[in-house]
Amino acid sequence: MNTVRIVKENDLAQIAKIHKQQFADHYLGNFSEKLLLRFYESFYNDKDIIFIVYEDQIGIRGFIVGGNLHKINNASSYFIKNNIPLYGAEIIIRPKTWLKSIKKLVNVVFKKKPNPVSLDAVMDYTLLSIAVSKDAQGLGVASKMIDKFDEIMKEKSDDYFLSVHDTNDRALGFYYKKGFTKERHFDGEVQFVKKIR
Repeated sequence: MNTVRIVKENDLAQIAKIHKQQFADHYLGNFSEKLLLRFYESFYNDKDIIFIVYEDQIGIRGFIVGGNLHKINNASSYFIKNNIPLYGAEIIIRPKTWLKSIKKLVNVVFKKKPNPVSLDAVMDYTLLSIAVSKDAQGLGVASKMIDKFDEIMKEKSDDYFLSVHDTNDRALGFYYKKGFTKERHFDGEVQFVKKIR
């Protein structure tokens, strides 16, 4: 049975595994599954954050996290503040994370405002993360999750945005196909907007 549903707590370990697999070349992908599990736990109970999974007979095959940007930023800050020992230890043993980690800590401590060029500065809702396990790609999993995300978002906002690396041709093509419009392009990122009502 294939289903797109709201995440359950026992899904989080598989979500961390998928994140590690799919985002190995991104900042958080450098960290352990244990730390990633704690990262996703910080989003789990907030009703203003949309957290859904795609599940079939094999198990969890993909996930989406998004929603109110202010709540997402608070959850991210909460994660950092409440996991300093583990986060700090993992940063120390992963030198290629040092610079970005320092920037993130400074942003949390000083509550830095978003880049005025970014949609973070002018929009309230975002899709933070979407991932599909390697063995489920090409099966329509991402498309079904976006459809469910849009359905839930219609109750909250007229639109939302997301950011994607400008070198990720597969993702860029997917977002165009799903009705997103390119709004901004800066610092190696493309920001898309989706009008949903």
